[in-house]
Amino acid sequence: MVPYRKSLIAAGPTGEVALSSWSAGVWCAPHDHGVAGTLVLILEGSFIERRYAFRDGALWETGDRPLAPGQTTRLASGEVHAMLATESGRTLHLYAPYPGPMRVYDAAGKRTLTLAETAGAWLPADPEQVLAVAPWNMG
Repeated sequence: MVPYRKSLIAAGPTGEVALSSWSAGVWCAPHDHGVAGTLVLILEGSFIERRYAFRDGALWETGDRPLAPGQTTRLASGEVHAMLATESGRTLHLYAPYPGPMRVYDAAGKRTLTLAETAGAWLPADPEQVLAVAPWNMG
């Protein structure tokens, strides 16, 4: 099961606006939003956001925070996070500039996947959604 469905509202070189409808109980994969800075507004439901840092060849959890309707989370370009809807919900996403390809971090496979712009924040079942794979330097 995929964690969310994304509906594009507007997109152009200066940014993107999208609405996501989330299934309850499914984490998206740790990911960044490419070159974009991001603002996520919780519209409905309750969520947990988990932040990560990539260092010493591994992805480290740096903390969780609950998010309720009306709350926001902001990410700078390259920051890594994942989200879980604890009940079904909806979020509004604002990206600036246009995010382009995002990176998904596969902790089990110890690799970073650069995904096509149409892919979501999960490990894709379709290998054609993967633009590049970079193994983590564990040494």
